[in-house]
Amino acid sequence: MTEVEERRCEGFECGKPAKLRCPTCIKLGLKDSFFCDQFTGSLRPARVTPRRPVPQSIQRPDYALNPQGVSFEERQAKKNRDVK
Repeated sequence: MTEVEERRCEGFECGKPAKLRCPTCIKLGLKDSFFCDQFTGSLRPARVTPRRPVPQSIQRPDYALNPQGVSFEERQAKKNRDVK
């Protein structure tokens, strides 16, 4: 049988066995870069909570009422200050 070379994580001072390859390096055709986990530090994505209703007493911005979240006030302000 052939022996498979064990890759080590290239993260700063890590050295754990690598399980993953850098997808950007693969796309760009660069030298393979291997790492052990998706995250390098203690920072992790937060849990997404269900949407909560806003009381009617609170005024909503125009983008809150738009399904795409577009602010027409901001668009109008940009149009008015563009140099023509």
